Amino acid sequence: MSSVSNASRKKYLLAVLLFYVVSFCFAMFQGGFVSWFIFFVMTPFVLYAYLLAVVPLTFQQVTRTWSPSKIEAGDDMTITVTFERKNRFPLLFMLVEDDIVHAKNALPRRTLFVGGFKKYFTWEMPVKELARGEYPFQTFTVTCYDFFGWIARTVTVQVPQQCLVYPKVEQIRHATLQAQFERGTKASPYALVKDTSMVTSVRNYQPGDRMSWIHWKSFAKTEQLRTKSFEDSQSQDLFITMDLQAGEYFEQSVSLTASLLQTFVKHQSDVMFMTIGAQRRLFPLLQSSTQVEDVMRYLAIVQPETMSSAYRQLSHESVVQQVHALVYITTVFDEQMLQFFKLLNKQVTCVVIQREPQQTKVLQQIRVVYVQPTNFERVLMEVAKR
Repeated sequence: MSSVSNASRKKYLLAVLLFYVVSFCFAMFQGGFVSWFIFFVMTPFVLYAYLLAVVPLTFQQVTRTWSPSKIEAGDDMTITVTFERKNRFPLLFMLVEDDIVHAKNALPRRTLFVGGFKKYFTWEMPVKELARGEYPFQTFTVTCYDFFGWIARTVTVQVPQQCLVYPKVEQIRHATLQAQFERGTKASPYALVKDTSMVTSVRNYQPGDRMSWIHWKSFAKTEQLRTKSFEDSQSQDLFITMDLQAGEYFEQSVSLTASLLQTFVKHQSDVMFMTIGAQRRLFPLLQSSTQVEDVMRYLAIVQPETMSSAYRQLSHESVVQQVHALVYITTVFDEQMLQFFKLLNKQVTCVVIQREPQQTKVLQQIRVVYVQPTNFERVLMEVAKR
């Protein structure tokens, strides 16, 4: 669990012992009260330095925990590290360092303890306003010193862990979306929510199925969990895509995406999700909290890209041809993007995050909705307007 550095220990130990021998020789040849007083005063310090150099310095267990257990961007966190030693050898000064490095947060990395005879000691690190991302924890370095810094013992303790800071999920007012598609001169509406009143069959239970879908009558007869299958509406798939192009409000776009997905699944809407860019990822169908958790973990670590015009990837995606409604979340919108979506021949709603939003634009099957980075509450109401 730990490894001890020995090179510097031997070097300083020899120096201390040599100094102690010199003081003894000086007292023997010089004699007198002062010489022997210096020798005896130095004895406990030299003895402690010697013991610090030779006594095993190991830890029985080192644990790292943090609270709260689930953290969103902007939240505060407290990291608690508990050390358990194998013996009670007195430790005077202990410098504990954590090797965590994160680009967006300057985390406290070191602290000084006066250990004494304690077998357990705890280090609490408060961290304010964490940024979204992955925080890898690897090792602790514990350095112990004697009274005058003659001897330094260093122990490296491996405690590999990682902490995910999820995107901020905002409250969004739910609104039922209707997908409308032109068929000559007639428009046909299609609901985007599964019709749970029409049960067509019963199938085996699968992890992630909602409790409300379980067929309790068959369970009472067979004692096996079975799940209801419902009649699919003409169009139950809402396709949400997120542009990974770097922008001033990229973090807000991640937060909006996470908030929309949570809102749709909470209201039992079937939704597909895909990111556009080099880190392209498709989540075919989100129906349960387990599936949404996988998306949240992905959104916690996704990074902005310098790739421009990534939206053109949509023309090569087969899944785009199978859906009727597409919500495209971006921080950058221009005339080229508008022309591309016109050629896509789909009902597209572009949600553009800007500091000073413009009026909603409707051009044929394209709807451009501008939202502020600090206010997502009414975004679905804007999208649902016709």
